[in-house]
Amino acid sequence: MDPFEVRNSFEHLDKLSYDIGPRLAGTGRSRQASEYIKQQFDDFGLETRFQVFDFVNSIKKVRARVTLLVVIFIASLFMNLYLNPLLTLTIVLSGYGVAYVLPRFLPKEKDRNVIGTLKQEGEAEKQILVGAHYDSANCIKGRKLGSFFGISLRIVLAGFIGLLISTVFIGKEIWLVGWLVTAVPYLFVCTLPFWFYEDLVSPGADDNASGVSVMLEVARVCSEYPPENVEITFVGFGAEEQGLKGSEAFLNKFPAPDLFLNIDSVGGGDELSVIQGNGVIRKHRTTSKLNSRIREEGNIKNIWTPLAGHDHIPFLEKNVESTTLSSSETGSGNSLDRFFEKIFKLSNVRSDRLSHLHTIGDVPEKIKLENIKNSGEITLSLLEINEKEGTA
Repeated sequence: MDPFEVRNSFEHLDKLSYDIGPRLAGTGRSRQASEYIKQQFDDFGLETRFQVFDFVNSIKKVRARVTLLVVIFIASLFMNLYLNPLLTLTIVLSGYGVAYVLPRFLPKEKDRNVIGTLKQEGEAEKQILVGAHYDSANCIKGRKLGSFFGISLRIVLAGFIGLLISTVFIGKEIWLVGWLVTAVPYLFVCTLPFWFYEDLVSPGADDNASGVSVMLEVARVCSEYPPENVEITFVGFGAEEQGLKGSEAFLNKFPAPDLFLNIDSVGGGDELSVIQGNGVIRKHRTTSKLNSRIREEGNIKNIWTPLAGHDHIPFLEKNVESTTLSSSETGSGNSLDRFFEKIFKLSNVRSDRLSHLHTIGDVPEKIKLENIKNSGEITLSLLEINEKEGTA
């Protein structure tokens, strides 16, 4: 019998997404989820602890930022009519800086990482970290709206700065007309975050009760058949949906491991995938050697996620060998993917890889048994746990 028991994973998944339900970071349900994960670690005999950290709610931060941007934009109309254009440009640029910094100082909330370590009797030769975030996200009315906002905000801000610069050299004659032309796209983009988020929070079965369920079952197997000379730490990360705050907090307090495998949204896609990288301009490439080892275990494809972040990113910035195991729906991508591939010289781009993520439809019925089983076996193989014999 294989050591990885899929039914155990599905029990964890149902507990998180049905019994506990939507797990927005900083809420009581998020706390329940963290307590459940810790109880499982305790039952497996791991050395467990909580790590509490502060964060600012990402939606409140975005809304505060775009509110300030709108105020700056409206004020600029009158400033440039009555002030020196160079002074107006200086004030607006300073205002933009405030708009991007000030929201970080909004009232903070608390969340926590759940850490369970499988200790070795002697000194371990290698430190391996396996992680999965347990919080879920606010629902959005359309996934493409979020992508549109992230891209278009940068464009309209750049266009407005260009307009201000032109008045410095050409004069104020074009200012009023230019401001009025810019107003429609500027104000439209800046008001998007006030209406494309819903009050609902996703049940988060795939994103990411699926990853946690795999991590917990892998932790059980490792506790029964521990590998030699390797210390494995399992982490349920909090506040990933708030901007990778849990993984950042972990690295701020604990030493970086030798290797980090993140498990995120592995249950609902048509095929398992490994995240090749994130970003468009600022690119975060995962470890190609580690990705190759994972792909050798099955029909695993590389995908590039240009508009999504994963908990491996802070680890990559610390030069840790890192990647994320995930899944994706089959298809040839869309026009936005092809745009990114052509303009930014990327490959395997999937900007909308799983249509149910961050929606009320992310429920256990979308999870595929084969994906959970394969994810567990891939992880155990990476940790050098024999899948068939149940021995290290």
